[in-house]
Amino acid sequence: MRATVKNIFLICLVAVLSACFASQPVEAPDSPGPGDGGTTDDRSPPRLLEVFPADGAEDVSVGAEISARFDEALATGSISATALRVLRNGVPVSGLIEVEGDRLKFVPRGSLDYGSSFEVVLEGGVSDAAGNPLGAERRWGFHSEVFSSELPIVRIDPLGEAIPDDPKIPARMSVALPDAAVDYEGWIGIELRGSSSLAAPKKQFGFETWDESQDEIEVELLGMPEESDWILQGNYFDSSLLRNYFALELSRATGRYAPRMRFAELFLAMPEGDYHYWGAYAVMEKIKRDSNRVPLKRLEPTHNAEPEITGGYLLQIDRADAVDSYFVTSRGTLLLHEYPKGEDITPEQAAWIEGFVEAFETALVGPDFTDPVEGYRAYLDVDSMVDFFLVNEALKNIDAFSFSTFLYKERGEKLKMGPVWDFDLAMGNLFGPSLSTGPEGWLLCEGRWIGRILEDPDFLVAAATRYQALRPGPWSDEAVAGIFDRGLEEWGEAAERNMLGWYGGAEFSYEGRVTELRAWLQARLAWMDSHIEKLCEM
Repeated sequence: MRATVKNIFLICLVAVLSACFASQPVEAPDSPGPGDGGTTDDRSPPRLLEVFPADGAEDVSVGAEISARFDEALATGSISATALRVLRNGVPVSGLIEVEGDRLKFVPRGSLDYGSSFEVVLEGGVSDAAGNPLGAERRWGFHSEVFSSELPIVRIDPLGEAIPDDPKIPARMSVALPDAAVDYEGWIGIELRGSSSLAAPKKQFGFETWDESQDEIEVELLGMPEESDWILQGNYFDSSLLRNYFALELSRATGRYAPRMRFAELFLAMPEGDYHYWGAYAVMEKIKRDSNRVPLKRLEPTHNAEPEITGGYLLQIDRADAVDSYFVTSRGTLLLHEYPKGEDITPEQAAWIEGFVEAFETALVGPDFTDPVEGYRAYLDVDSMVDFFLVNEALKNIDAFSFSTFLYKERGEKLKMGPVWDFDLAMGNLFGPSLSTGPEGWLLCEGRWIGRILEDPDFLVAAATRYQALRPGPWSDEAVAGIFDRGLEEWGEAAERNMLGWYGGAEFSYEGRVTELRAWLQARLAWMDSHIEKLCEM
């Protein structure tokens, strides 16, 4: 039911944002054929006074307004859908026509392409209030600004193919640093990724670095430790671009591993070969077993008895696709095998970890669940659960304990929660009144596993004590503001470009979104300060 509600919400959200995106104003034309003023009468056609940007204009902003101004007001009902057209290399740019008094505007669906030549065509389908049509067709051209960024630039060419959900297809990728140095140049295998985010117009991608034979190769990328599996996170549902960044940094401040990310801007090659600007993206690590990520001992196919069979395992509570390897406990918890993967895990290993999780859940719901020997503590590392809970509760992550929830088990040790993941719908980022939007109230007190654990008085004390220890230091108001400010500074102008390209319009002010998020975070922590000793009391 929770998955259905979330999917319905996200479909509605995409529809709302797509509608706004479709009505965003951007560019600008030129002004050939001036009018010299003079008087008009009911029989005179509207005369063109100026266009913007001007004919032959260079370095025109990709967010400029393309418009034509006349000597009198236009009749809105007479405007055809092709009255003002913009062409790039002879191909029409997708957009809408708008009329504002004496001005006719072309509103692209997104920003214009960088470093490109455009032709604007003003033709029939324009009349004044008296019904007098425009005279001769007018044409002019301009050249858009050359792209520059203080972030790394990622260029991906899927060689004329559409990038599928699955499987990965070969593509070429280059990553250039701001000083023009090449960080990576070579083959990748790329696919779409995500669940609800697949419905978003701005896609997310998963990719592997490949050699010439299309075999995986581990590489360092943008200063992150070497691996072959990577993510291009688009953050379409979070126009601030800061929620996932902030959550991972807040978790890292507790001393636990959180996936690394680097900000970049993406250009994607179209079938005709031209690269189109695709927006601001985070290049991210995937959560994997790795000495630099989740440092678990390797499970070999021969490790089918204790003690070797006891670890390490990496699991995820989430939805499952037909191709996924997973198990479902008797109480309905679905866990994906992240390590070992389905094709690598042996039947004995799969049965062992399933049995361990089953025993944990049985102890958790049992009458002696608080007993340190017979209860849940015999199976779960409580300190890791405290930190995992505090990060997700502080940021009101509606997905926590239901989706995108990772946990792992090292050999001879207990289950540990984390690393944290997926906060694009956290921190008030849902429409409508609910516990998940406002900065007040407890969100996760009835969540899977955690709802029962929060009935343990010792856990309540541990969570409150840990929170009060974090607040003067790594979670202080100053430290939290510093995390936020560093992310904002690193995104720089790329965040505004992303807002223009994917949302547009004055109602989607990036500065406004950032201000709202900052205020929400301040209010949330202030509320928790005064309520943490009454955890889950309503």
